[in-house]
Amino acid sequence: LNRPETDQEDSRVRLVEAVSVDSDAGASYQVSGGRAGEEIQSALPCYSFTPPEGYITVLDAAQSANALSTYHVDLYTTNYDSDFCWYVPVDKNNFHSDYSDWLYESFGPGQEPEDRLRFSQEYAVEGKRITFSRDAVPYCLRTSDGEIVYAADAGSTEIYWIAGDSLLSLSTNQYLDQQEVLDWVSRVDTTPRTPEYSPLTLGRNEQMAQNPNTEDFEGYVEIYRAQGNSQLSDPLSLYAFSNLPEGFQPVTNQNLDYTATALECSKDTLYRNEDGDRLRVYQHAGNGELFHFDFNNTYQWYDVLAEEVTVNGNPGYYCVDGIDSMLAFAGDGLVVELEYRGDITKEELIALAESMVLQEVQWESETFSAPQS
Repeated sequence: LNRPETDQEDSRVRLVEAVSVDSDAGASYQVSGGRAGEEIQSALPCYSFTPPEGYITVLDAAQSANALSTYHVDLYTTNYDSDFCWYVPVDKNNFHSDYSDWLYESFGPGQEPEDRLRFSQEYAVEGKRITFSRDAVPYCLRTSDGEIVYAADAGSTEIYWIAGDSLLSLSTNQYLDQQEVLDWVSRVDTTPRTPEYSPLTLGRNEQMAQNPNTEDFEGYVEIYRAQGNSQLSDPLSLYAFSNLPEGFQPVTNQNLDYTATALECSKDTLYRNEDGDRLRVYQHAGNGELFHFDFNNTYQWYDVLAEEVTVNGNPGYYCVDGIDSMLAFAGDGLVVELEYRGDITKEELIALAESMVLQEVQWESETFSAPQS
């Protein structure tokens, strides 16, 4: 590993070797010299990647890039087959899906092997850590633009580097040598792409259900989606309670990763009252699965049916999953999801949603705090 020799080089945002916090994991690197998450109050520019000849786009980040974006991902394959790509979702930005299940999935009988490629981009937040697999041997390449850290074996290659405020990565299920790594990195264009906007709609469809214990697929369940990519207001406005529900107070940074940006904190807010009831409000600009989170940030969505409702005349869905009551509706360019853990009726939850109004985001602290009652 060639280390910088001058103080001037040290002042750059860099990937530096870090002590692994998991004995079962491999080598770790982390961002050094990056910005603090609470300082980042604007959307992440969307860069582009030109794949080698023969690749087809499966997921296009420009179709979901918007004023709330803190993460982008593009997916490519050499043999797109809808029968095997049905499960590639357009996930909500907040969960930063890495699509590893799709990227490194084993090919079944009758399925033609294919090369798969993922280009992802997120803010280079100070302390952001990347960890390679236990058996991976990472290498660090010095270029005029900074370091490129990568590891390659017979079944995968992962590449990481920093450009501007972005931590970029390229991952594939094939082996790349050093020259190919440099070639792929050179295919990234840091000129910001123009987002592709489209009308916001809600809908439902069926998806195969996987048993979490056996990993077997067991029939179909209904899933609910938001589709489209609305152009949001500038300056940014988000929904907030004109008056907080009685007894509730916001919980600052609850259940958010320590590298979260202020923008992420603004759109994912948790409230709690003295009785232990919890209300979570999440906002996004479409193109994502609805009801896809719980209070512990784990996915637990299988076979719960939702009913159609309206919120201030806007279309929405309501459902109850165990002790959680959930409501999602399409507002003014935004999808707003409310999840309530406690005793509440459908009518009361809808009334809560209808009490929310658009307010311009005020960047006075790490998070956007709704007015308190």
